[in-house]
Amino acid sequence: MYLVQFIAVVSLMELTPGPNMGYLVVLSLTQGRRAGLATVAGVATGLTVQAVIATVGFGAIIADHPPLYQTMRWLGIAMLAYLAVEAWREEREKPSEDSLAADLGRHFLRGFLTNVVNPKSLVFFIAVIPDFLPPPPDAALHDMIILVAIYLAIATAVHLALVLVSARIRPWLSSGRNQTLVRRASAVALAGMVVWLMLGT
Repeated sequence: MYLVQFIAVVSLMELTPGPNMGYLVVLSLTQGRRAGLATVAGVATGLTVQAVIATVGFGAIIADHPPLYQTMRWLGIAMLAYLAVEAWREEREKPSEDSLAADLGRHFLRGFLTNVVNPKSLVFFIAVIPDFLPPPPDAALHDMIILVAIYLAIATAVHLALVLVSARIRPWLSSGRNQTLVRRASAVALAGMVVWLMLGT
């Protein structure tokens, strides 16, 4: 019963608009499927690191020390603000084969960094997941691992779907003047997420 409830909660949370959802859609619309998939891999890795941090107890330490939490929060906000500015200014050219691997590595790193310092997922790991664990002394490490694995699987599935759908409609939006309009609109959307993070976390 708890497992079904947990899956429902995670699914609802991941389908609610947030920084990851917005950035992946923006990136896939402006730079394509490969960039989006590389970022999804980075996001999943960053969330895994946060899960490990929460599991070993460091997440609670961060939550109990407001300066540490605020540092993480503002790092995440600064990273997203940087991506918004870059999206506004960047004129994309078709990448060469030599630069493609470097670009994919850059997208992976950005996905990773924005999620290592993502306050939304940190709070989920330290405040929500424990509510679905068996009460002590029945709770065990493998229970936590199972819930984290379910969360990562659902989050990654949603992220992949967003990337694939956005990349599918990209050709309709990326011709001529539309490309600049989409890029500028994407930058504004990212800026809106920066404001949301500042006010809502």
